[in-house]
Amino acid sequence: MQEIILWDADSGNVALTLQGAIEHTHLAFSPDGQWLATAGWNTDVKLWNTQSGREVLTLSGHGNNVWAVAFSPDGKRLATGGAD
Repeated sequence: MQEIILWDADSGNVALTLQGAIEHTHLAFSPDGQWLATAGWNTDVKLWNTQSGREVLTLSGHGNNVWAVAFSPDGKRLATGGAD
């Protein structure tokens, strides 16, 4: 199982490990830092809570790999782009 590690930038220590981020290579933090969107070598986009480390939502709808994720400036929308 692959994972994403969030590091504390001040101390250099591991702050949180997100389990189950299988082959997710594209990441975006929401403007408030509460959410992390991940995407990559599959058709799903996952939304994670950065405080708890829990996956809170899986977005399906792309027909091919998802190559980009980005939050709107207000954090209320998430845009995704894929090879489809």
